Amino acid sequence: MIILLVIIFVCVLLIGYSYLCYPILLKWITKGKQPIYKMYEAVDEWPDVFVLMSAYNEEKVIGKKIISIFSTIYPKEKLHVFIGADACSDQTNSILLMSKNSYPSLQLFLNQKRSGKAGVLNQLMDALPIAKPTDIVVFTDANVLFERETISHLLKYFKEEDIGQVGANVINYGIENRGVAKQEAYYIQRENKIKYMEGKLNGCMIGAFGACYAIRRNLVVPFPPNILMEDFYLSMSVLVGGNKAILAKEAICKEDLPGLIQDEFKRKSRISAGNYQNMNYYATLLFHPFSNVGFCYLSHKVLRWLTPFLILMMMTCLLVLSINNMFVAQLSVLMLVSLLFLLIVDIIMEKAGIHFLILRFIRYFLHMNLALLNGFFIYLKGVKTNAWTSTKRDDKAVN
Repeated sequence: MIILLVIIFVCVLLIGYSYLCYPILLKWITKGKQPIYKMYEAVDEWPDVFVLMSAYNEEKVIGKKIISIFSTIYPKEKLHVFIGADACSDQTNSILLMSKNSYPSLQLFLNQKRSGKAGVLNQLMDALPIAKPTDIVVFTDANVLFERETISHLLKYFKEEDIGQVGANVINYGIENRGVAKQEAYYIQRENKIKYMEGKLNGCMIGAFGACYAIRRNLVVPFPPNILMEDFYLSMSVLVGGNKAILAKEAICKEDLPGLIQDEFKRKSRISAGNYQNMNYYATLLFHPFSNVGFCYLSHKVLRWLTPFLILMMMTCLLVLSINNMFVAQLSVLMLVSLLFLLIVDIIMEKAGIHFLILRFIRYFLHMNLALLNGFFIYLKGVKTNAWTSTKRDDKAVN
């Protein structure tokens, strides 16, 4: 019985540490730490930047995205945009061709067969002209709109030679009071803060948001076949190679966030399967928990990916304890019934147009961990393709 109680305590401790204690600890460690970086300032110093984007059925957002790229203040003669359309079946290709008339420097690759996001990005990297040592690549998504200074704020830090990657500060727009949109937006902003603090901790940001990040061209490695989270794979490659990764708070870009629960579940399941792929690729980091990178990786990512299994372990221990202990049995039943009741109440309230944030956060946490578990089984079955289906875009979110 004591062993089972210890297991439950350890599981609660690990979950609480990753979600609650780690951000607090990180804030304490980095308090007052203000790294001073050399920055590009004069226009003639700016390096050439190649903006790479893979798109699949993004007719609702692709036009606005291209306008936002070419509306930035970055020197136009040093801004090169390469877009690959992954066998789109909507009007994406037509919009891209029309955009080409307005922006002749735009390079298009209209594929006839699906190859997945990583495959398209590999194709775009192969199509780039001969590299110069200072070249920078910006990876971004179609639904992410740049502000006028987004690219400039991303690239100014690369004057510091050991900076390998700079992540953008992703701000959500189109947030509606439905589904888990507000909870997802809160989660993303919290992640931004954690990533920024990890960057302050000797440049150890664990995974830039794939929505928008910049990386030295000579640090871009080919993506493995069927990789689902190519952005995280590349981010970790930068850190493992001994380079620094930071988040630029002033490099703001805006991403729509419909937040429908069913769409979020599919998206997070896909992300989760990719997370387990990457945990396999970077398993050696688990043997270096006391290095800055290993500490952040284990605390920020690995323990979260293991949370559904820790929850299942706790439930199993409670079930075993309940066999010979009536009090534990009654307490376990009470907890389960209360949880189910709260979930049912939240679903009913949502249908009635009532949104109680605390209840929705409970549902969001469970939904996120169910997606993690589902993603694990997708990973176990073997990922046969990384071709994706775009998240449904809300017209209100993109107008």
